Amino acid sequence: MNDYIERYIYDVTKRLDEKQREDISKELEANIYDMLGEDQSTENIKTVLTTLGSPAKMAMNYKEPRYLISPELFDDYKHVLVIVVAVFVGISFAIGIIEAVTATGIAILEGVFETLFGSVISAGFNGFAVTTLIFAGIELYRKKVNPPFRVESLPKIPKVESKKNLRVEMIIESVFAVIFGYIFIHVLLTNYVNINAIWDEVTWIYTGSVLNAWVANLFVPWFIAYLVLTVIIKVFQFKEGGFTKVLGIFYTALELTSLVIMSIVFTRMNTFNPLFVQSVSTAFNIDFAYHLDLAVKGIISMVWIITTIELIVTWYKIYHPKKGLPKQKN
Repeated sequence: MNDYIERYIYDVTKRLDEKQREDISKELEANIYDMLGEDQSTENIKTVLTTLGSPAKMAMNYKEPRYLISPELFDDYKHVLVIVVAVFVGISFAIGIIEAVTATGIAILEGVFETLFGSVISAGFNGFAVTTLIFAGIELYRKKVNPPFRVESLPKIPKVESKKNLRVEMIIESVFAVIFGYIFIHVLLTNYVNINAIWDEVTWIYTGSVLNAWVANLFVPWFIAYLVLTVIIKVFQFKEGGFTKVLGIFYTALELTSLVIMSIVFTRMNTFNPLFVQSVSTAFNIDFAYHLDLAVKGIISMVWIITTIELIVTWYKIYHPKKGLPKQKN
């Protein structure tokens, strides 16, 4: 064997696993001599080896690609990453606003910059890290299990005209749901006010809780689960290109269950702290319990109406999707 060829093959195979070297050495040698043909001069050997490229590059052709996240999962990874980072940043932003507003002993602007800037950046990195670790775990599982391709696993054609618009819609809905959800949970967990108000020469002073403790203990865990499930449904909704019947069923069940729980919790007579109710009634000489009951029932009724309309629209879109595939750009 020519010295150049022998050295080239050695430089390639030394970069590979030992169990591969012998077979690849024979294969590479045969390919080189096929390319040389009848002309096995030194000049032609140099030309052929130069054409093949560097040994390091050639060795890559015999190696199985190594990915933290493979190209097969990378598009899904990007889409989920955008949503997760947006949600993390939204939560951090809401926390920062609350901390800045409620901070004592520091200037408001200083509190805003200190809590928002650092926490938002940190949240973005945390969202990136969590998503990357999850998809890296999925990639590792896929390599070990290596599931066979099934025709049934092919995705359905999106029912929306623009998946980009759907992604923006999903991100906005998820971020707002998490931000307002966090604020609502924070209010329930804090459940403490310090009020000193004057209204028509009536001074009202109240310090203490607004709701009884059992409300937060019962409602907060469910509401956290509701937010998590909502974001998961949004992710699958984007992946499917819209609501499918299965997603529609899960979404409808989740919304109705949350409404039922909310209705039961906030229409109970012992939901609000009786000291708070009595304090308002005494200060303003009104039957505050009666008016509060009407207000809560009115708000809940409005939420039921809005949610029902939203569910009807959702199911209409499921059974009457827009016809036609997305237009292809020339």
